[in-house]
Amino acid sequence: MQSECGEHVQELLIVPERASQTLIGNDPETLDVFAATFKMGDDLDDGIGPDTREKGNLGFIPQKRNLSNNLLPYADQLDAEIVDELVNIKANLTKAVVLSDIKYGGLNWIYRLHRFIKLYGYCFSKEDHVAFVELLYELVVMPCSDVRVTLRIAQTFLLVLKKVSLLTPDDLELQWKPLYDLHQRLFHNALAYQAMLKIPPQGESVINSLIRHCRPYFAPGTTEELLEEFLPKMCPFDEQMNRSIKYLDMFLPVIARHGGKLPKFHLWKDLFLDQVRNSPYWEGTALGLLARLAWKNIGAIDWEDELPLFFTKVLRSLRLPVGYRGMAGNVGRSYDTANVAMFIVANLGGGSGCQTQLSRCMGVVESYLHPSNSGHWTSLLMDLVNKITLYFNKRINRERRHQQDQSWETPIPAEKKLSEADIDAFVECLLPVILTAVFGKMGAGDASMVLGRLAALRTSLVMTKFLDLMYPALSSSMEPQRLHAVLQAGVLTARSVVTGGSDFPTGPTHVLPILHLLLPGVDPNDISKTMATFQLVTTFSTLIPLADCSSATSDPSLELTEVEVELCRQSAELGDFLLMFLERCFNVVESCVSAEQQSSQPTLPDFSGGYHANMSKEETLIEAGMSFTIRSIFQQSHPHIAKLLVRRLVSYSIGRTLETGVSGRLLANICRSAARAQPDLVLTALVPPLVRQLELLLKSESVLKDERPDNELMFNLLLLSEVLSCRCDVVVRFVASVMPVLSQVLDVVCVPAQQLSVALFGNLLASLSTSSTVDYRSITNDWEEPYSSFLPIRCWGSLIPGGWSSMKVQWVQPGIRERDAVTLLLNTFLVPHLDKLDAAAKDLSSVTKEELHLSLLIVQETLNAGPILPAWEEEPIELEPSCAPEKPHRLILSKEKIAVELSCSDRSSNVRLAIANTVLTLADAMLEADSDNTKAYTSIVNILWSVALLHSLKRADFESRWRTLSQVQRMLRNNLVGPDQHWHRVRHLMVQRAHLQHLSRTLEDVESLPFTHTHKRILDTGLKLSTSNYSQVRKGGQQLLRNIFAQFPCSYLLLIPQLEHNLALNPQEHHKAFKGSLFVLLGAKCKGLVVRREWLALEKLWPALVSAQHSEKPSIANLLSQLLDNILKFSELISVEQKVSEGALAACGRLVKQEVDTRQVEEGKQRVAREQEQQLSTYNQLVDNIAAKFLSGKLQWRHEHMAIGMLGVLIRPDLPFPASGAESITSAVIHHNIHIRKLAVHFMSNMLRNLKRPHKKKLLQPPAGTRDEQKDSLHAVQRFCPGVDRDDNRWLQYDPKCKDISEAEYNERPFIHTTYIGFTCWPREVSVYCPPSEQPPLDRHVDDLSPAERVIFLFFTDEQKLSRLVELLTLEDQRNNTERFDARKMMLWKGLFRNYGPCVLPLIRLHLVRLADDTAEASQRCAAEMLSGLIRATKHWPHCAWRDAMDLATETMTLAFSKMSADGMENWFRAVSKISMDRDANFFAPIVEFLIDCPDIAASSSFNVQCRLSVCSSMLHQQEWRILQLQPRLLQLLRPALSHPYKAVRDRVSSALYNVFFLSTGLFYSEKSGFSLKVPHLVSLDAFVDDVLSQLGSLQEYSGGGNSSSDGLSLVMGADPRLGGASQSPADMLRHMVPAEVMVAASQTSEGRNASMEPTSQDDASSEDAAVNVPSRDASGFNQGPSSDKTTSGDVEGDPTNETSASQLPSPSCDSVAGETDERKNAFRIINTMCYFVQILCTRNHNAVPAPLYKLLGALCQLESVDSEQEVCSNCVSALCTIGQALVQQQELLPLLQRLQQIAEYRWWRARSAALGVLQMVVFHNALTMMACEGASELVLQVVLARTTDTRLEVRNMAAQVLSSLLHINFVHDPATVRSGFTKKVRQALRKSSSSKSWSSERLKEVHGAVLGLTAFVESVPYSVPDYLPEVLCTLANCINLPQPIAGSIRDSLSNFRRTHHDNWEEHKQSFTPDQLDTLNDLLLSPSYYA
Repeated sequence: MQSECGEHVQELLIVPERASQTLIGNDPETLDVFAATFKMGDDLDDGIGPDTREKGNLGFIPQKRNLSNNLLPYADQLDAEIVDELVNIKANLTKAVVLSDIKYGGLNWIYRLHRFIKLYGYCFSKEDHVAFVELLYELVVMPCSDVRVTLRIAQTFLLVLKKVSLLTPDDLELQWKPLYDLHQRLFHNALAYQAMLKIPPQGESVINSLIRHCRPYFAPGTTEELLEEFLPKMCPFDEQMNRSIKYLDMFLPVIARHGGKLPKFHLWKDLFLDQVRNSPYWEGTALGLLARLAWKNIGAIDWEDELPLFFTKVLRSLRLPVGYRGMAGNVGRSYDTANVAMFIVANLGGGSGCQTQLSRCMGVVESYLHPSNSGHWTSLLMDLVNKITLYFNKRINRERRHQQDQSWETPIPAEKKLSEADIDAFVECLLPVILTAVFGKMGAGDASMVLGRLAALRTSLVMTKFLDLMYPALSSSMEPQRLHAVLQAGVLTARSVVTGGSDFPTGPTHVLPILHLLLPGVDPNDISKTMATFQLVTTFSTLIPLADCSSATSDPSLELTEVEVELCRQSAELGDFLLMFLERCFNVVESCVSAEQQSSQPTLPDFSGGYHANMSKEETLIEAGMSFTIRSIFQQSHPHIAKLLVRRLVSYSIGRTLETGVSGRLLANICRSAARAQPDLVLTALVPPLVRQLELLLKSESVLKDERPDNELMFNLLLLSEVLSCRCDVVVRFVASVMPVLSQVLDVVCVPAQQLSVALFGNLLASLSTSSTVDYRSITNDWEEPYSSFLPIRCWGSLIPGGWSSMKVQWVQPGIRERDAVTLLLNTFLVPHLDKLDAAAKDLSSVTKEELHLSLLIVQETLNAGPILPAWEEEPIELEPSCAPEKPHRLILSKEKIAVELSCSDRSSNVRLAIANTVLTLADAMLEADSDNTKAYTSIVNILWSVALLHSLKRADFESRWRTLSQVQRMLRNNLVGPDQHWHRVRHLMVQRAHLQHLSRTLEDVESLPFTHTHKRILDTGLKLSTSNYSQVRKGGQQLLRNIFAQFPCSYLLLIPQLEHNLALNPQEHHKAFKGSLFVLLGAKCKGLVVRREWLALEKLWPALVSAQHSEKPSIANLLSQLLDNILKFSELISVEQKVSEGALAACGRLVKQEVDTRQVEEGKQRVAREQEQQLSTYNQLVDNIAAKFLSGKLQWRHEHMAIGMLGVLIRPDLPFPASGAESITSAVIHHNIHIRKLAVHFMSNMLRNLKRPHKKKLLQPPAGTRDEQKDSLHAVQRFCPGVDRDDNRWLQYDPKCKDISEAEYNERPFIHTTYIGFTCWPREVSVYCPPSEQPPLDRHVDDLSPAERVIFLFFTDEQKLSRLVELLTLEDQRNNTERFDARKMMLWKGLFRNYGPCVLPLIRLHLVRLADDTAEASQRCAAEMLSGLIRATKHWPHCAWRDAMDLATETMTLAFSKMSADGMENWFRAVSKISMDRDANFFAPIVEFLIDCPDIAASSSFNVQCRLSVCSSMLHQQEWRILQLQPRLLQLLRPALSHPYKAVRDRVSSALYNVFFLSTGLFYSEKSGFSLKVPHLVSLDAFVDDVLSQLGSLQEYSGGGNSSSDGLSLVMGADPRLGGASQSPADMLRHMVPAEVMVAASQTSEGRNASMEPTSQDDASSEDAAVNVPSRDASGFNQGPSSDKTTSGDVEGDPTNETSASQLPSPSCDSVAGETDERKNAFRIINTMCYFVQILCTRNHNAVPAPLYKLLGALCQLESVDSEQEVCSNCVSALCTIGQALVQQQELLPLLQRLQQIAEYRWWRARSAALGVLQMVVFHNALTMMACEGASELVLQVVLARTTDTRLEVRNMAAQVLSSLLHINFVHDPATVRSGFTKKVRQALRKSSSSKSWSSERLKEVHGAVLGLTAFVESVPYSVPDYLPEVLCTLANCINLPQPIAGSIRDSLSNFRRTHHDNWEEHKQSFTPDQLDTLNDLLLSPSYYA
């Protein structure tokens, strides 16, 4: 978004710039002819009004006119042109379709339709509109269509459907299923996955957009059909779930049909809400659909209950850095901010609580947008706020739209519309956030845009606060960041300031003060500030007429208001300001000097780039910004002010000499900008003195003869050249006076002066031949009108009333005078130089290089008169075999046709043809003479390009101007539409829009020219130049060819014979020609000729490339590699079969309103059949030709590599691959070159796929008794019942009995390999494969094989070749790199075994067993690939062969496990994953049983156990929900391994536990939706957790909550400690509280001491007085960094042994701890395993933390601070962070909080502190849900307040930190009551402290807790000063002398306050009284020691 308001945004070229004649560096091929024009008008929607549907002379009512055409000078002639073009399109498009000519004729006329809409709008009747849509729809969904053809048709289809308001669902009805089939066919099939079907870039986005545009017109019943299709596939464990959700999002209609009938969203809304209530990775897609539903049906659906969870999800998706002890992971799923914004804005207003939730959310995130807190979240937050305001404005526009503009979509009920109070609340909610963010380092651009939108909503509220920030920033230069921020924001709020409005009438009075403050911003030493200043000045000058209205104050009849009187008085200063601004610009000019001038070195002539020195980037920016600002100022100035400015400009320019590199160029651009705005004044004032000065200089002999440039001559020439770049009607008056000077200057010897004179000649021609508008003012009034009818100050920022007809656009076009002037110039200057070039073509020695270059430059500049130089007329050359050839259609470009011709008898009268003939002849002569004049070649290339393709400006330049206009329009338009205003009435924007429309027509006219013989000559010359001897020349020639190919796509076919000839040359002897030809073939990016989709080109070029002679030159080798890369990446399938569907033929009939001629249809079919036969022959011949060259053995390896690549991409899914190609690829898999081998292996799987025989399927007949026929008749929604053990799907579960399945059962049992089938409900029909006996036979004889199959079979049955292949496959790809499992090699083996069955297994079996028994990583990897391919291929094998394969698999894996390494384990993990992917577990039951029957874990080696568990997990992951029978077995296997001594094994155990319990959570569907996941409790997570806790007995903890010594001990997660427990000795209690080492020391230092654990007051107080390092907090008060463990307090409260430091502890006694060591270690291992299991389950789970895991919180909180076990500490912290950051369902909130409350009362103080830290995370990440949960916020506050008076200092500090964070996010409902309670306690303490100096421990902690509570209030507002804060600070200041730690806490809090409020203290201190400030200063300011 930054680019929309960046420093280039003012680059709006109002008058057409001189077209650049330089070709090098421009690549139009990167623009698709369809895509390049698709966005035309996207940002300049004209709206729908009565003037868009004017009938005019069309004969029908158009759907929507392009109203820009109404402003053209020839508008009255366009209706006839429209009718003629529409008739041609309809007739020829129909003809092309009927004759089955889609690729050529159809595409050409579809593009003509595309161009028609772009130029004329939807200027056809509704009937024709519907017919076009139906025809394009049928063409898009045709199954046999070429992919690229489909995409190009889709682009036009998108444009036709773009305006939803033009067609209602009653007008048009489309079917969804063909579009779904199209999407599946292109993007989700085996061909796409194997890269056999290559899709062009952006192809999927085009089809997705097409589906979205078709969605409103889907037929009734679409919702039910979609749910019937996708509900059976919605298994949350399967990837198909994600795809189904995406398809439903893509296809489900949510717009009410005509008549207000709502879509049937009730069928699926609750199901999708479930996806958002959970946390699956597809929830973002589900949210997008729900957001779209809400946006399209505002007020029709109640979303109130979902808002708290939704905003909680949004807050989590921002991933703010709130974690636990420095750990903060990825909290929530990322959302599309547009979807979030849609949902929020759709729910605002109408009494909804959405605004409350939004305010809470903004309150939470506000501090994260402060400049000091920038991070990765900043841009995401600002993007979200930006989108929210954008959609808010859209909604307001939708509600306030004209009745005639109302769409047929769902209307918003009146009671649900936004009220004024809603708008106020919205602005007040966002404004503080934006005013903070606008000064940030990141996202400032978005913040400025948001500020502009808010200013349009509530101008007074927003601008008052923003101006208070803007004035200080403009007045001070100390903070450049703030200055730049306000300048950027000022541009986007300028309109609000200028217009003011009813709520901000004084807004315009700020304009002049702001402008004066901007003057210092014009600083050449600060480019960024200068550009921002230029931008803001330009914006203001564009919006206001610059006129002095001070005299209007004396006219009482005007009835001026006070504001208007003030504006009139201020306007008297406009002239002075503009003169001062001009002086500032002159200062910039003088400060910019070229590098050559600074170094005092003479500037040498530069023939390639003119005399101008290269300007730096900064100087270029200054030039552009200054030019547009000056132009805007001169354009908007009153004539009196304009004369003052022109007078100052003339006085500064005339008589001054500047160097022409930088400063002179800047001044010349200022003069040019002024001349374009005020041509009469400027040219009259500047041209005569400049001409006189030049005439005087040219009288000097030294100036004429000196080769060194004269600075004064150069500078005056530069000024004159630039000044003459303006309107033709003014320039023509000065031609006669300029021509003598021009003639003399062209004769000077100085080359730089000649070049400037040539530029003067070109500018003259460009100005005389260009059409332009007279002015671009924002007003239409005449300056001479009296104030009574036109007072300029009343037009500030105003819109033009009355619509397009009131724009009063005046045009100036070349006429007779201009034509005569151009003709005179051409006859005077062009013709002599053409004669000189003709002479040079005959004898190159007759002219010098300088003369030749000058003549070529004159010719090149002549083409600046392109608009009035007509194209030559010759017989067109047909390039495409089209049945409906495109007829030339010249567009109207002027009222009267003006054409300039030459009057020479010896050459063509057509200027372009005469130039082309001369230059082509010269080029041939130079090439024949092998001239080394590279500069002349460069000029020739530019001339040939311009003469053939350039008539006004380049397409890229036009697109740039269009984008710039769109950006300026977004800045200056009125964001809100009222009843009497629309943005398109901003006049200067509309004038520019009209001019661009004229330029667009000019470009389209040029691009529709036919290809002629002269073009063919230019093409041939371009090829010669591309293969010449000089690199620079070759580059120019190649660029010329690429431009011609872009204009005439099939013209490259004419060069193929010459290219074929060049490729046959010897590269050693003809290196340049050979290399140039390769570059021509390579092309640009993916547009090379080598991948063009023409069989003729491939048949000639590919064999020529393969058979080209070898060259050792690196450049040639690199080119060949690039060509091969292009072939492999961009070669698309060329359609062989092209059939037109019956639906397309019927649509053609409806378009032309007559029956389709059946004879033409039959003729088209016959033609297609002939072409298909010819293409098949070409295809087979091409493959045979390349294969023969490869098999000959005569090619060098690079060419062999290319041959294999070509053969590989020629493998098609629809045609059998020839045997010769199969033999080549098969033999290449054992080639000696590794690159060729890799490529051959890659394509081998594609070839086997090509040879795959179809397998029979049948409808599934489920086992008896498993289906309910009555239920099957219901709709999918009614059948929807997700479960894993229902009666109808229980038979799908894994059955161990299938391990020994009999042959009869094997043949009869239907194996359901698709894992999602049956989970939710059954589809209407399920197809399964027939038994193996009914499938194609696998035991075929060799003679029964096809030729290609026979070649492959003989290769793999040859033992020697097979051994060689296996040997090569086991070679290491790269040394020192891990051997990775290669899916392509797996697919090779799979294709082999699938196509040939078990007959090829005997030889491979030996290799497989041998490889598995080898320890080498490469051997293991190869065995894994072979085995996975084998098992996947046995799907259709007979029982005996299947059994043999399973036995071989178990044997192989047994060997592999015994020899496996760490890298080998990864490969086998992937292999087993591939084996079980999309395969019924019952099918490979022997492998499942082998994997699940792990040996005894305790007795086996750790690595073996790790490998078995890893591989077993990979299988279980793929089987998803069908492993109920395996879960209990797996759990029984894993229980003993929880305490395994090796971490790697325990990690694998944790991962495997996920497979056991992932079903038992039951969290995928909520009860509210009516669905529930039915899971049998074969394994219980609750029972498992209890069992684990029972094993942690050795980690007993002292966790009592009170102070009574009778409180007993409990297990870490046992019963509530407050209920008592078994009595144990104090020594035993202490032993389990701390590590044994500390226990030993304690026993030695406390011998004979009372063992009671009750802390005394003295002990407690002493521990509290110690200094404690508290975790640091960020701006929001949340825990950001790890808390320090370095405290003077011990781990056990009140224990006297804590006074002994760790360094003083004696060595432990082994005997005293030996009895418990093993038990404690096992317990620690178990907790480590559980920590990792918690992280895995919570991360992979689709929902929140399962409730049984909350039982572990107590153990985790206590063990996270065990210093002796760092691994335990780290794992517990990670687990706590995971749990704390998880989403908590509303029904689980209170139990979780109650559990944390229990832990917060444990007697182990670190557990209490940890509980508070977890509570902080839980609250933040579920804040909005908790606020909506009754009792949750009160409980949280209760827990925190209770801990503020804890016995431990650390816990109290932690409680204060949590309280601060709660206050910061406005979580506390009544903070005033809490604050008053703290204040009361403190004041009581102050009163008591004066009477008593003794402090008891209880009193100290009470008072300290109250003080910490007040400090929490202080630190909860780090960047603001609420009303209550001064009083709180003064209360704390009064307590500064209280005992420690009270005083220390107060000082720390005041120090933090000073740090966070320092930047804006001048603003903040206004909230304090003088007495309060004195009190604070006494505490915050250090005393001075220098009295």
